[in-house]
Amino acid sequence: MSETYLRATSMWLPDYYATLGMARDASQNETEKTCRRLISCEAGRG
Repeated sequence: MSETYLRATSMWLPDYYATLGMARDASQNETEKTCRRLISCEAGRG
């Protein structure tokens, strides 16, 4: 898990872009491709 966190109101939230290894300005298409790739990797483990 990423060590990077974003400050939001009164709690710390993980930086999901850093966790996924993506740029913060990634397009929706890039985000979907990355998520699908990760899901297919996890499915192959089971």
